[in-house]
Amino acid sequence: MKPSSWHARLTLFAGMCTVAKEVIVALPTYTMQSILLPVQVCEKLELMNKSFV
Repeated sequence: MKPSSWHARLTLFAGMCTVAKEVIVALPTYTMQSILLPVQVCEKLELMNKSFV
């Protein structure tokens, strides 16, 4: 059974959001391995992550 076009678009959008969110979470983690980020920066990143889609 072939999915309808709206179902395929919705699935594609959900997949792209998942990938984007994983990248958003991974970037600060990678940076924090090298340098110590201020608490305010960590809090701002957390807020941005929570408000993403």
